[in-house]
Amino acid sequence: MKRRRLVWMAGLAALSPLAALSPGCSQPKPECTVGTALVSPFAAKFTLIEGDEESPCGRKAGTVERVGMEAYNPDENGDQIPDSDRKLVAIQTEEFGGWARGGATVDPNPDLNPFAVGFFTSIEPDDNEICTVSSLAPAEVVVLPSGEGGEGGAGDGGAGGEGGAGGAGDGGAGGAGDGGAGGAGGAGDGGAGGAGDGGAGGEGGAGDGGAGGGGEPTLEPGPRKLEWSNVRLYVTAANLGNQFEAEVTYSEESCSARYKVVGVWPIVDCQVYGENPDPEGEPLPTGKGDESICQDPLSGISPDLKVKCDPVAFVCVLDSESIPAFKK
Repeated sequence: MKRRRLVWMAGLAALSPLAALSPGCSQPKPECTVGTALVSPFAAKFTLIEGDEESPCGRKAGTVERVGMEAYNPDENGDQIPDSDRKLVAIQTEEFGGWARGGATVDPNPDLNPFAVGFFTSIEPDDNEICTVSSLAPAEVVVLPSGEGGEGGAGDGGAGGEGGAGGAGDGGAGGAGDGGAGGAGGAGDGGAGGAGDGGAGGEGGAGDGGAGGGGEPTLEPGPRKLEWSNVRLYVTAANLGNQFEAEVTYSEESCSARYKVVGVWPIVDCQVYGENPDPEGEPLPTGKGDESICQDPLSGISPDLKVKCDPVAFVCVLDSESIPAFKK
């Protein structure tokens, strides 16, 4: 079974190492941290608490999204020396990261970040083992009208075509060939497609190993914003930021909706796959989940956590509306 992995936090510094645990009668608290996106995203369940579910902003209700987090110490006074007394958290959804990496034509304004960022209120967990990020600068992407570039040429191993973005090959972006201006590639197993070599906009050519073609719906232009708040992570030596809860407001030009979000790290696929008659092909999804995968101590999820297989997304999610969520 192929597992998806995204490298969506490029450009952010890696986590500073946790303080070494010293011997003695009591174990010191770990620093506040998160399950790192450099290894895996969180599986985050969105529950609508305010807004119209039928509006474009209500489309996340009941969905499970891949959410990447990274924690790091900022520079002290801009001198490239990490400030050990403060720690930032960056949060980015797969959707916003995909748009920013070429899945849409977006405003290149450097003041717009596809990730939210904010400080932990303390460097260590509180008495309830909770680390909090009360407020964060929002994640913002402005989608621009498409069609400004030329028609995409064919990529290596596939023919280009008019009518929409080229589909990405497994694990890679669907970029245009060298001969023409590329549009946005479709999302492959590894994440969202990138723009072709010839430039952004227009109709994309095929990615390596994939054929271009029409049929992809056009993303409506306009601003998109995710405003995260009250982000809370459970952090102990045994559970280093592997579950979180938060509130988030998603807004577009004409609407907004507020959600409660709970997430578990790492993301684990719990779908059942069947045999592919093509010996060279990938196993075929059956549209059925297997609860035992989420309970498997070798899944990567802490065996202490109360999780279940989501019947729609087919990934393991927290079986709770709040944290900490532990088995009894």
